[in-house]
Amino acid sequence: SGINAEYGRNRRNKRSKSKLSNISEYSENSSTADAELADELAKFFKQTSEHRVKMKEERQNLSRIQLEKVNFGMNDHIDRAGKLSKLYGAHYREIASLEAKLSLQYETYCDENQPILWPVLPLKL
Repeated sequence: SGINAEYGRNRRNKRSKSKLSNISEYSENSSTADAELADELAKFFKQTSEHRVKMKEERQNLSRIQLEKVNFGMNDHIDRAGKLSKLYGAHYREIASLEAKLSLQYETYCDENQPILWPVLPLKL
């Protein structure tokens, strides 16, 4: 019985030592995993902040482009008036207003009735 008791203690000590080594291996693996996770998280945050900066710059560039288009459109109106006066002479304002009226009527008709456009496919007669 004395040998069996000693054998049982030795066996328990080996198990506890193996449990301790498993715990220390786990903590080493865990700290390595945590370090890898922290590196990946840092990369993610860096990429996110870079993307935010890039998107902010694109929005600013887009707003500048839109402003330039608006300013360019205002200059087109002045150029158009000059072209119309060269084409139609002294009555260019009346003709421009008739043209605008006709365009408005066409757009209104298209909005209300939504006509079918001419087919893109060629007709074989």
